[in-house]
Amino acid sequence: MKKLFDQIESELAVHKDGWCTLEKAQALAAAVLTLRPNLVVEIGIWAGRSLLPMALAMKQVGKGKIVGLDPWSPEASVEGISGEDLKWWATVDHERVFNDFNNWIAQDNVGTFIEIHRCRSDQFDHKKMVKDRGLIDICHIDGNHGEAASVYDVVHYAANVRVGGLLYFDDLAWAKKASEMLPGMGFQMLYIIDGGGMFQRLNYEITK
Repeated sequence: MKKLFDQIESELAVHKDGWCTLEKAQALAAAVLTLRPNLVVEIGIWAGRSLLPMALAMKQVGKGKIVGLDPWSPEASVEGISGEDLKWWATVDHERVFNDFNNWIAQDNVGTFIEIHRCRSDQFDHKKMVKDRGLIDICHIDGNHGEAASVYDVVHYAANVRVGGLLYFDDLAWAKKASEMLPGMGFQMLYIIDGGGMFQRLNYEITK
């Protein structure tokens, strides 16, 4: 694990786009090493600072697939966002970030463990994914933080995490309505890191 964590640290020092901290990246990688998942889903890839560490861990495990969803489009990024965040997302070069991410995949030779869909989460056929691949072992929700988008991701993706599986939900305070739904769906918070929560699903439903 130390060798993997050292590699993640050195690569995040080079690939600076994005906001995933080293601690969060290592926690997600450790989750992959622990659960040895068949299916990981990440909503909101951006520069890959969370997906690539999980892919490196999956490469070490030698099995599994990460399904990553991100449109890399200004239109999707600004939906439900206001103020300075709106200005930043509307002007940042999405195409450059997308290309840099793909170059990073090639550099680490982890393409066989990654399946990228350049679309919004509500444009992806999650029902077919679950039918074909089974329930989600690890889900990382870090897409658009607007209320409608984050609630959609909880209802349609967190709901398909298996019992015993893990969910990392980013920015608990920002996407508050969506995050407050999780306990009622059988998720128990394990810890908070980088402003988000790592949850484990203990049951399919506890409260209505």
